[in-house]
Amino acid sequence: AGQELELSKCLQEMARVQEEIAAITETIDRYRADYGPIQARAEEQRQQMVAVEMKKVRLDAELDGLHSQWQEKYPDQNRDQLCENLTSRQIRDYRGKIPVLREQIDLLGPIDIESIKDYDEVESRYSFIRSQTEDLTMAKASLVNLLEETEKIMAENFAQFLNLARVSFHNTFVEIFNGGEARLNVDLDKDLNAGVDIEVKMPGKRSQALNLLSGGERALTCIAFIFALLRLKPAPFCLLDEIDASLDETNLDMFADFLRRMGTETQFIVITHRQTTIACGNNIYGITMPQEGISSILSIPGEKRHVRAG
Repeated sequence: AGQELELSKCLQEMARVQEEIAAITETIDRYRADYGPIQARAEEQRQQMVAVEMKKVRLDAELDGLHSQWQEKYPDQNRDQLCENLTSRQIRDYRGKIPVLREQIDLLGPIDIESIKDYDEVESRYSFIRSQTEDLTMAKASLVNLLEETEKIMAENFAQFLNLARVSFHNTFVEIFNGGEARLNVDLDKDLNAGVDIEVKMPGKRSQALNLLSGGERALTCIAFIFALLRLKPAPFCLLDEIDASLDETNLDMFADFLRRMGTETQFIVITHRQTTIACGNNIYGITMPQEGISSILSIPGEKRHVRAG
């Protein structure tokens, strides 16, 4: 029972974890949908910035190179003073290049600094959610592993108990029917939900499945199985409510003899209408209704039970 409770808790915890994973996955998908356009725009701006920076670096390098060449060729001349002495043609040429440079700058488009900030925020949120998802995935794997280990232990314990039940059932069956054979067949290779098949061989008959027996034999075989389990887990007393109702007289006699022998090990409280079963009791109590709506309890001492039962 404890293992079943633990298994149930594991299954509930596993279902809760799966729901949290589904919720987080949905959140991730929503952020990914928002993250894509922002990332694309930020990447475009970044590429543009890189291109401008590369161009600036190139121009700075060229300018530095020209400065170096100037200093090497004209170490005694002041470059700033020469720039002040530019001709009108040179000035026109330079002014003609200004619109071209401006057009090139306009083609680059405005640089949205906020897009980089938005990208960083989304990336941070995405990293957090991904971390949470990984934690939940690890927790799920841990629960699945625990569930598998629990099922393995349950299967081993069940196999051990089944071997004991097979022996007890065979011995109890032989004791009740004064011979024969009884087997419990279970396919443990499938899972713990596999059914138990009962196969018996009545004295002087061939082996048969439980559903092929007569009504009385089938009922007494089931009683033998119940008492076989009771012998594995003995109880101080046992309450039987009309357990003999489906037995014919022959099987009832065998049941009464067996119950009388079992009475030396366990105290039985039997509710029955069958006289054969009543006769094997040490103390007999009867419920009658002498008047409508009024019940009366009668007690028969043990030494008088055979006379009253007959």
